[in-house]
Amino acid sequence: MSSRFLGISGLLIILGLLTGTILLGFELRQRLRIEAALRSDVAGLSMHRDLTPPTEEPLLVILGDSRAAALGTPDIPGWTVFNLGVPGQSSAEVLARAGRDLVLLNPDHLVLIAGVNDLKEGDSNLAIQRASNGLSDILAIADRLGITTTFIAPWPAAEGSLRAALLPTDLNDRCERLLEEVIKRQPAGANVLSVSELLDQSQSVRADLARDALHLNDAGNAILLKLLVQQVDLGRTRAH
Repeated sequence: MSSRFLGISGLLIILGLLTGTILLGFELRQRLRIEAALRSDVAGLSMHRDLTPPTEEPLLVILGDSRAAALGTPDIPGWTVFNLGVPGQSSAEVLARAGRDLVLLNPDHLVLIAGVNDLKEGDSNLAIQRASNGLSDILAIADRLGITTTFIAPWPAAEGSLRAALLPTDLNDRCERLLEEVIKRQPAGANVLSVSELLDQSQSVRADLARDALHLNDAGNAILLKLLVQQVDLGRTRAH
């Protein structure tokens, strides 16, 4: 009986390891596919070619990476929303198209969500500096154009998923340090949105709000949008 139990346990362990290996391989292939697409169009300039606002309503632009793209184009009364999120982009890649997008669209408010893709790679100090430089430059461009900006703080990873194993163990700390650097350099026309409502007691994203290690599910994005609408002064538009 004991040997039979051990045999079944061993088989289950092998099946678990095999399943984990297959899922990990799938995740790596997905990352390589995204990286290849990005390298062929580093700034993502081939995306979002139609940059003509369809109405006369005040314009709110969401700019950034896959976290920005996941917000979609929410219905905010009195505003036209353009979502210019491009999955996989670093802050430098978002910066490379920010000037074009902001000049052509001339939005009344900019929402910036980026930086986490910088923090996933390499030495922590270099990653934070790279992300801080890119984000600060985007905020400076918006400020020079007279655009009020809301920067959504990079939220930490969710624990317990396979993808989390591929991320730096200090990613949450990197997010906190990046936010500190951005706050030091933010222009007067920029605001920072706290995402503490999304986090649990360990300062990781709440499991019930996570789609995977880095992204929110529908419930999480709904909370993020609620926080955004609360912070952004939707009645404030700059004079053209």
